[in-house]
Amino acid sequence: MISYQLLREKSLSEMRKTVFKIVICFSAALLMILPSSLQAGENGQQADMPMSVRMILHNVSPMLENEEFAKAAKTLEQFLDKGGSAQKAIEAKEYEYHHPEVYFALGNCYLMQEKYTSAARAYEYSVQARPDFSSAWLNLARSFYELGQLRRAGECFEQAYERSKDKKPQYLYHSALAYLMDEKYSQAIATLERLFDTHPSVVKPEWKENMVHALMAVNKPRIALPYMQDLAQNTSGKRQRRWQETLLYQYLELGMTQKALRHGRKLTRQYPTNPKWWKGLTHINLNLGRSEEALAALMVYGFLTPLSDQEKKLIADLSLEADVPVKAVPMYTSWLQDHHDTQVLRRLVAAYRRLSQPDKALETIDSLGPKTKSSELLMLEGELLYELEKFAQAARVFEQAAGKQGSHRGRAWLMAGYAAWQSDDHSRSQKAFSQAAKFQRQKKEASKALQQIQRIIAKKENLGS
Repeated sequence: MISYQLLREKSLSEMRKTVFKIVICFSAALLMILPSSLQAGENGQQADMPMSVRMILHNVSPMLENEEFAKAAKTLEQFLDKGGSAQKAIEAKEYEYHHPEVYFALGNCYLMQEKYTSAARAYEYSVQARPDFSSAWLNLARSFYELGQLRRAGECFEQAYERSKDKKPQYLYHSALAYLMDEKYSQAIATLERLFDTHPSVVKPEWKENMVHALMAVNKPRIALPYMQDLAQNTSGKRQRRWQETLLYQYLELGMTQKALRHGRKLTRQYPTNPKWWKGLTHINLNLGRSEEALAALMVYGFLTPLSDQEKKLIADLSLEADVPVKAVPMYTSWLQDHHDTQVLRRLVAAYRRLSQPDKALETIDSLGPKTKSSELLMLEGELLYELEKFAQAARVFEQAAGKQGSHRGRAWLMAGYAAWQSDDHSRSQKAFSQAAKFQRQKKEASKALQQIQRIIAKKENLGS
């Protein structure tokens, strides 16, 4: 049904918006090591620092505490200039000046001033000199993120995870988020899978939501289903309702109608006053061809929330299909007050005829039909007049219909012939059957009727003579 399709398309559209909605937020506090921690170094590296490095870090410490980042950066730059070429010193592992802690401190000074390109360059020197410097990897990821280089940010988060001793799962998660934001979905999926496999006890709902986002982006909804099912089962509040609805319509989208039916029934039992689930159950039953069940669900939905015009029309269609015309009549009548729709008018007429009220059906065509009636409506009006045994009127209406172009003309002439016959207008009947006999589909029946009418006319003429 068209009305059902419109409702379903709207719901699927809402479902897709729900599935693809993602909020990604990087926290500055999480991703940046504070300047006050610079004096201590990392991984017990302070003992290996040359005295010159200890002294410069000690000297800039008050500047950092007072947030004099530009002054601290200039001091560190002057110190590094004394060591000559940075690249040569790092390759030779000469860290008297070009020490990873110095570059880390310099990177933080730039980062606090939002000089992200300079910060990234300093952190790159830091991790080049000490590949296991996880804090530098984290801040390098932050710098690349601010520069919009999301793939590189994701790679740095992975390095931070790999290089750190405690293997914090958040690092992998932020790596996956960076890949997602850069639309590197395969990398995001691989990273999330690794995260889920390695740290199953700390996986959060939003992590699974982003896995769904990535899988749907690469058109793998069936693989995403278990995550949707988990989210629909194990979240709460608005988030749970959103995933319950998403799962319901994803079942429909994948043609998994039996699972959709079980899920829809479960939702209506758990939340009987939520109209959304009754609407979903209506769609499922329609998909399964269960008209009466669809009607029952839609009626409950109508008790819980005002129906749209399309939904009222759908109730009428289902009522007529379920042979409950008394429910269809007021819905169709209401629809036709605001819409000129020949198909709906035909259904309303059909509902009245099933109620054995052809006179009401005829009044409906006159009051709600267009002033200039189509051949379709004229044929319907002629049938109703014939049913009411108003044969002379029926003959005139069928003749009027026959005057309009279309494939109906042969049948219109044939019915005009029968109607005129019933009103004892044999001459009119003879003319109508003669016209009907010109059409291939009606030729046999019209010719036979024409012979009978001609015999009646001949008999009358003989009696008259």
